[in-house]
Amino acid sequence: MLSMSCPPTAASPSWFSVSGPAQAWLTAAAHTWEDTKTSEQYIQQALAQPGSELDVLVSAYRYYFYKNQNQKALDIAVAVIEHIQQSEQ
Repeated sequence: MLSMSCPPTAASPSWFSVSGPAQAWLTAAAHTWEDTKTSEQYIQQALAQPGSELDVLVSAYRYYFYKNQNQKALDIAVAVIEHIQQSEQ
């Protein structure tokens, strides 16, 4: 696990409904998109936040999909399905 400090919070898009530090990590990943190593570390930090929200999982899925990391995208897609199944019960 990385021991990075949380990036400063910046204004986020209105559609972004992720709370707390996960929002800062995802925003940082978007701002460092071109640097795959760094942006992936930020995505991992967002996923490591307690009680990962559905929006965090969907954001991670989209990240891995657009970075053509198909196995990771599939793993996250499965986690999304499991999250939805648990919330439906």
